[in-house]
Amino acid sequence: MSPRKLAPIVCVIACGGLFASCGNRGSNPMAPSNLPVESTGGLAAISAANVGITGMSVLDARPGANANWLYDAGVYLHAGPVNVTVTEVQVQLYAYSTLLGSASITPALLMPANSYRDAALAVASNTNVSPSALTGTVTVTFRDAQGNVATISATFGCFGCWDY
Repeated sequence: MSPRKLAPIVCVIACGGLFASCGNRGSNPMAPSNLPVESTGGLAAISAANVGITGMSVLDARPGANANWLYDAGVYLHAGPVNVTVTEVQVQLYAYSTLLGSASITPALLMPANSYRDAALAVASNTNVSPSALTGTVTVTFRDAQGNVATISATFGCFGCWDY
């Protein structure tokens, strides 16, 4: 293929990744920043053979107990071609590479083949930072019907970014 024919293909692939780098599940760009937003950047949709992490959302911090702040985080999962049970979901939030807080749940979440599920966590922190300054790491542990256990991880950012 000649370089002249190859250039538009490369541009489509590069631009597609650029436009998908931040997302907010269709929210209005003029909406308040406390709406759920998620990253759909380069590390989104990382999956093992049977489970995929398709996205993550983080809301603005709200006051919590003990003079701390709570960030509501959502994790979006997809089951592959077999039934699985999600046994643990862990979230770590970082601001400028500094760990703000972490949370985990052990939901025993049954996921039939080719299904989607959401998991919600509240991450406590002593610091209130805008979601746009956050990076989130998600680790999901699951098992299949034969009892095989696997773990996958993904990193998301760009919370509060808008698609234009």
